[in-house]
Amino acid sequence: MNTQYIREQIIFYTTHLHLIDFLLMALVIFFFIITLFIALIIRNKPAFAFIVIFLGILCSASIAYLGYFLIDTKVRSRIASLDNAQFFVYDNSLSVDYSLTNTSKKSFKYCKIKIEVFKKIDNNNTLQNMLHALKPLRSKSITIEKTIIPNQTINLKTKFSDFKNGQDFDIKINSKCF
Repeated sequence: MNTQYIREQIIFYTTHLHLIDFLLMALVIFFFIITLFIALIIRNKPAFAFIVIFLGILCSASIAYLGYFLIDTKVRSRIASLDNAQFFVYDNSLSVDYSLTNTSKKSFKYCKIKIEVFKKIDNNNTLQNMLHALKPLRSKSITIEKTIIPNQTINLKTKFSDFKNGQDFDIKINSKCF
């Protein structure tokens, strides 16, 4: 992960967050401040105060993760599905056809879709599988600044050039819509 990627993610989230996202952040910060206040009250017992702070950090992180997961799956639900992947021999390219369906109750005005192509490993070496899952062969991101109403499906296509023939690969599609 490089700093440019982190910077892009921070800018993306800060420009597209809704009220429910800010309420979740306020809840996490409020819970952590309450935890620090409780640890301040019991500061005479440092071991117990440390445990309270540690549990407060774990619970705050859990609330943030689960809250974001619930918001992403319930409020901004969508389905990104792979329709077809085709290799073209004449220019050594891979064409990926996929679709994005809005399954939420609100319209999306902005979506960011990331398509990643991973090397497929047939053996049972879990360490090698994890390494290949962390570093894709190819990766592309596209942004859609178009209104997608509820239950609407849009079909998209992405092409990867300089792709070797005969490679076994997996394709993963991630989407974030606001």
